Amino acid sequence: MPVVPTLGSFNVSTQFTVPVQAQGIATSGSTGPTEAQIAAAVWGYITRNVNVTHMNGAQVVGTGAEGDAWRAASVPP
Repeated sequence: MPVVPTLGSFNVSTQFTVPVQAQGIATSGSTGPTEAQIAAAVWGYITRNVNVTHMNGAQVVGTGAEGDAWRAASVPP
């Protein structure tokens, strides 16, 4: 399991890691994707609509908007 350093004195264990640099490899003699195409694909993936209802078995509430923080159901707003 990868461990990711933080800006502070803590490390975070993660289940998945994302590569720091995306690369396109062309095998047919054509050029690979442009930086803009790669950026658009990455941005589209990370901003997809995900409906998270549980994390580690605990119910999650809140929209994440200002004044309605994303939190465990047992944590008051």
